[in-house]
Amino acid sequence: MLKAARSALFVTALAVAALFVYHAHSPALALSPAGRDLIRLHVVANSDSPADQAVKLKVRDRIVAETGALFRGAESEPEAELLLTTHLSEIQQVADRVLQAEGVSYRSHTEVGVYEFPERTYGTLTLPAGRYRALRVVLGAGKGANWWCVLFPPLCFVDASVGPGVAPVTSPALGTAGGTTAPTESRPVAVRFKLAELWQRFTHKQVMAVNH
Repeated sequence: MLKAARSALFVTALAVAALFVYHAHSPALALSPAGRDLIRLHVVANSDSPADQAVKLKVRDRIVAETGALFRGAESEPEAELLLTTHLSEIQQVADRVLQAEGVSYRSHTEVGVYEFPERTYGTLTLPAGRYRALRVVLGAGKGANWWCVLFPPLCFVDASVGPGVAPVTSPALGTAGGTTAPTESRPVAVRFKLAELWQRFTHKQVMAVNH
């Protein structure tokens, strides 16, 4: 009887430990509070050569355009993530077509996951450092400078110039592949804050979660 009770207690302890490990490593729970309603785009160049950096920007342009159309009907981060994972191979094909058109020998690798990002300020909006879900596009060896923006909700737009209410996106690398600072880019990418109220909704959710 005592032996059976001990065995049951041991099994229960193992189950609790397994559940704890699962929750500790669950991507959804590992996200930073600010990252639970958005998806970022992270593009890593093959190298820091001017040619590879120019190719990175062209891949970026195409992916921003394609995902903008893809997310047209998405109303939440889970919906957007499902669309990304469902169409991930197609997104990689989009990147590879750009690489092929540019005549480079390398290809791309795309994945959706949770990654560490440093603090980043877009105009008046600051995203704190932490873990965010992102579409990661690695070009070739992935040893060049990074580029990123908020992909969903669609806050990154490719513009020829930076006008009122927008800010150029230039950031240091993440400390993984491409550990250097991005060089000056001839076509700055602007982040428009037409969805400033969306950030207020994010922060309101965080306050409500803390209060409850």
